[in-house]
Amino acid sequence: MVRVIEPNENGEWVLPKDLIEKAGEHVEYTLHTNGKTVTLVSADEEPKRTKEEAEAWVKSFREWVRDMKPKTPHLTDEALRRESFYD
Repeated sequence: MVRVIEPNENGEWVLPKDLIEKAGEHVEYTLHTNGKTVTLVSADEEPKRTKEEAEAWVKSFREWVRDMKPKTPHLTDEALRRESFYD
């Protein structure tokens, strides 16, 4: 079932009561975005990662972080001292 729901004047997304009642109480959802499309997927329907997939993702993420080049110079320990803030 596809329902079009628009944000209200405050930019909040309000789900209609009948839609919530159909889903059942205490159901968890994850929010997926793709461009202007937002999809709610039941946590029960969310594909589960195997331990190997999770470890591969963590390894890939750590490599990505390690390879990032900072866009600003590193601050010295002296520059980070509280007393230096007021100089």
